[in-house]
Amino acid sequence: MAEPTTLAGLAQRNVDDWTARLSTAQSAVTTAQAALDTAVTALAAATAALAAANADAAEARAALAVIPTSGDADPLTQDLETAIVAQRAAAADILTHQRDQALAADALARAERDLAEAEAGKTAADSALEAADREATRVAAMLAALAAPPLDTLIADAGALLASQTATDADTAAELGFPAELLTRARSRVAIARQRIHNRAASRDAFAALIADQVADNGNKADKLAAPRAAYAVALTALEDFALGAAQRYERAEGALTRLADPNQKVPMTAEQVAALNDVDLAAARTAAAADELARDEAVRDREAAEQARDLEQVKQDTGLPDDLANAQDALDTALTNETDAENDYSPDDRATMSAWEAAAPDTAWEDLAGYDDGVDALTKLAAAVPANLSTDLTIAESALVTDELALRDEQAALAHYNAELAARTARAEWDAENARRIVFGALRGDG
Repeated sequence: MAEPTTLAGLAQRNVDDWTARLSTAQSAVTTAQAALDTAVTALAAATAALAAANADAAEARAALAVIPTSGDADPLTQDLETAIVAQRAAAADILTHQRDQALAADALARAERDLAEAEAGKTAADSALEAADREATRVAAMLAALAAPPLDTLIADAGALLASQTATDADTAAELGFPAELLTRARSRVAIARQRIHNRAASRDAFAALIADQVADNGNKADKLAAPRAAYAVALTALEDFALGAAQRYERAEGALTRLADPNQKVPMTAEQVAALNDVDLAAARTAAAADELARDEAVRDREAAEQARDLEQVKQDTGLPDDLANAQDALDTALTNETDAENDYSPDDRATMSAWEAAAPDTAWEDLAGYDDGVDALTKLAAAVPANLSTDLTIAESALVTDELALRDEQAALAHYNAELAARTARAEWDAENARRIVFGALRGDG
């Protein structure tokens, strides 16, 4: 039977395996019950045989006690010896059948537990298969959507819109009235904010990588499933993001750019607002303030990044991994000094200048600028997307996950087999230990 390569195939394999295990467990219960019945019957017969032998021995001893002459003793002595041999054989049989009964009862209890586990496992596997089939249908629908309108032309549509007159007119309208220097400063703030968000995510990923490395080096197969499960989740999320959200992002971007490009919809700034934003008498102070603010923002970003790097190296050292803590701490010390200097250079007058300059533009102008920038950012990402990779990446991640799941199943099946064999031998060893004196005495006397 070929190994499954999909989660739905794995779920079907689990159902098949639990079905076979359930059948085996049912047969095991029947066999164990039959063995117990046989042992009970045999023990009853051996007990009856011992009682008969006891009676024969008692009868022979009674007859020997009243014989008139020693010459009459020989037949009775032979009868007593025969009875004693039968007693000891029956005692040996009783010991054997008591053991068989105890072990059969233990085997039946284990078989019944296995049957209950198999019934529960089969029920769970059936439910999991239903869920896997539903998920496979959902994923197939998303993959099919990639080759159907509107997604089949979305990449080209995004590139065309970015190069269109609509985008050019929207750019002009969104920036209208803003001085170039303020636009540059505003967009650099956005870039730095996004970089800080990215850095925090990267710091999280770096710590996650430490865990993944630790698990890869020292974890068992169950622990190691975390990595392929996470990889599959990432690939599936990427597919969902594009198949379920790309068209909406395109529509929002197209709507934002179309609105800005339409003179009848764009609300321009007043002449007074434009004049305030571009006041030549304030240009030098604004330029200096913008430079100081930029330096401060970059210093904060760099200090955060240095802290994240130092924290990672500290954890490595704390856990005995190779580290570069000394250099990381030196880099953080430098970044802290630079941040302090930049904060001091960004004076209260600079802050007031920047605040007043930014406030000279109405919220509607800032919202239009954000709408344009967000639209262009969305379209740029869409134009660079490679939808074919979504299917490939998901297939690779799913296959890797299934392979590791199968390896874990094999490991668990082997452990279950070992434990079953151990349980049977433990029951025998424990019974022998509890009855060691009887076993040893029977061996000494030669019973049986």
